[in-house]
Amino acid sequence: MNNNINNWNINLLKIIKIFFNHDINNLKYKKYKNIFFINFIKFNKFLYEICNLIFYSSKLNKKFLIINTVFKKKNNKFLLNLIIYITIKSKCFFYLYKNNKILPDILIILEFNNIIKKKKSIIFKWIFLKIIIINLIKKITNNNKFIKNNIIDILLYINNNKFKIIYILYKLKFAILEGIYNYNN
Repeated sequence: MNNNINNWNINLLKIIKIFFNHDINNLKYKKYKNIFFINFIKFNKFLYEICNLIFYSSKLNKKFLIINTVFKKKNNKFLLNLIIYITIKSKCFFYLYKNNKILPDILIILEFNNIIKKKKSIIFKWIFLKIIIINLIKKITNNNKFIKNNIIDILLYINNNKFKIIYILYKLKFAILEGIYNYNN
């Protein structure tokens, strides 16, 4: 593992936009003055934790598959692209091709319903091989048979909330660490 990981050039304003979902100008800065640095520290901690998680799982040859259909806003795209960049750097990122027979160990699906309509057979293959499926959804619907039958391992309700993003990634971290603990024992 390289020592250059900590020397990223992350733009501060882009990170602030992720938290508040808008540009911060001089008028709005006054309103958020008291919580500005607390949020930045939390975001920094979350980035550190998710990087550790991905690099640790890459040592164990774990592969991630991230399917992006939800994050359409610029702020959320920046965060997702940052995580994808980390996974590519740690060589545990997984691309889904038609002819690719290698499957990931951990599957992160954003908007599960879109994949159900297109590729049902692939989903059943993932379930059969006991791949961890983590689903990030915007709305919980009772009509979804995959949610009713508990096929998805970790179901997360995502909103454009700054704390939800941190909560989701911490939950992901503990799910993978729990899997590593069970695997070792």
